[in-house]
Amino acid sequence: MEKTLRRIGYAMITASTPSSVTYGNVTWLDSDKAGGREISSEPQGELQEEHADGYVVLSFNNNGGYTHNLTLLDILDSVDADWLNKIVLADGTVVEVADNKTPPRFALLVAKELINGDKLYSVDTYYNTVASRYTKNSKSQKPGEAIEFEFPQYNLTSRPLEGSGIVHSKQECDTLPTTVTIPVLPSEDDDD
Repeated sequence: MEKTLRRIGYAMITASTPSSVTYGNVTWLDSDKAGGREISSEPQGELQEEHADGYVVLSFNNNGGYTHNLTLLDILDSVDADWLNKIVLADGTVVEVADNKTPPRFALLVAKELINGDKLYSVDTYYNTVASRYTKNSKSQKPGEAIEFEFPQYNLTSRPLEGSGIVHSKQECDTLPTTVTIPVLPSEDDDD
């Protein structure tokens, strides 16, 4: 059973062809700087059926991946640069440029602590993820009122990998992974 969100990590896609994808090393966000507060993942796609002569003659699941809402403790310049193509200048200024470039793609890793079982973590990996600009609200605080902290919320989209169609995997482990490995699926010939 999963107990709590433990860490959020990502690995940038460094090279991609229809038959292979290469990732950089996994970066696990520092809990005290930009730790994950909350994530929700909603599947995209639905079951489609075609009928003929009163019968279902074709049925398939249109898997469009997932959309995620990820709330972090705070914004890291390195995440802005990696996920959103923002530029961090030498003086620390972060610049957003409307350049219409293809957004960077990365693997999103979500580690949850397990309560029982043989392993410490359950890690969800979404292999082909892009980020949209985050939402952050600000408001003035009156003296004596409780502090209302501001947390950035990222909208992420995970789609199937080109070629393999792999969207997501889940593994249990004792240590957080440092690399992303795409699972090798059995060939259709193995069913014989």
